[in-house]
Amino acid sequence: MVESITKPMVSATEADWSREQAGKWWEPSRQLLKSIRNYQKWRQQGGIFGYFLCRWNIIKDRFWSVVTATDIPLNCQIQGGLLLPHPNGIVMHPSASIGPNCLILQQVTIVADVKIGGHVDIGAGAKIIRSVTIGDHALIGANAVVICDVPPGATAVGIPAKIIEKKTQEVGKIISRSRRKIMKLARLLLKYKRNCSVVKFKR
Repeated sequence: MVESITKPMVSATEADWSREQAGKWWEPSRQLLKSIRNYQKWRQQGGIFGYFLCRWNIIKDRFWSVVTATDIPLNCQIQGGLLLPHPNGIVMHPSASIGPNCLILQQVTIVADVKIGGHVDIGAGAKIIRSVTIGDHALIGANAVVICDVPPGATAVGIPAKIIEKKTQEVGKIISRSRRKIMKLARLLLKYKRNCSVVKFKR
């Protein structure tokens, strides 16, 4: 993918936990993720103390789920660094897995056994309705209906979603096409100039 020289590429393997940190109390999407993370943490730890903290985080999760109108199960498989800028209407199956540093916008549906790589951006209204694999740094367009695998770095758009080649390959093709057109134009101009000189010589 074409990235700015000054802007570093977001990692697809190492989670950036600062993306999930809440700067204030009323950040529903981050508070929802926090309750899910804490529930999983205390459930794994176990014990009486862990039992009560699990129950407390279940209450918090239900509250923030109602506020955000989101259906993300407590036993979900989400790695760190997830961003949910507008979490309204997101539905996710518990067997789906999401890699680190992903971005999911509103009204997204993810069904069972979907495997999403790292740093994948999913546009508003997208539906992933088959057990597909989406590669690292992929882009899913708004309202796309994904029913096939998406290669790393590719873009999927449309209903059903079609794969668009990587931007670097697109840019290369555009440059090569432009170069061919320029060379063709230069040859035509040279031919025209020669014809004009011949006419002047005959006079």
